[in-house]
Amino acid sequence: MDDEVDRAAEPGANVLFLVTLNGPTSRSEVVPGLDGVRDALLRAVLHGPRDAVPDDLDGRSASLGDPATWAVHGRGDGQPFWHWWTGFEHGSMSAQRITVPIATGPHAAAGAAEGASRAKQAVASLAACAAELRAIAGPGGTPARRSLFE
Repeated sequence: MDDEVDRAAEPGANVLFLVTLNGPTSRSEVVPGLDGVRDALLRAVLHGPRDAVPDDLDGRSASLGDPATWAVHGRGDGQPFWHWWTGFEHGSMSAQRITVPIATGPHAAAGAAEGASRAKQAVASLAACAAELRAIAGPGGTPARRSLFE
């Protein structure tokens, strides 16, 4: 019964968390609620080295429901379940509660596509700049020219 009361106080699926895995299979994902964070924790452990499953996996999973195990960085927003971290033999995992609304729907998708297009343009510009800088440096880092304008 106490477990039901404790779980009722946890953030629901409408609260989003950014889960970041660091290690051989680094990635980030947005998950709904603490159940989403628990699922991400299990996936991280199951996809890691078989001999590196933490002995206290049940405890780590249970600690997600305890607001005292979540750190508040800076001013926070006054709500519990702010930032959680755990280390593994093969990396680490953190969960950060998202505190601003995330846009959804067709306008959000169009905005994301526009942002991705701008990012691709920026990457292309940076690659061209890097090529120009390599040309200036010349072989072995010896400047072939003194400036871009020569």
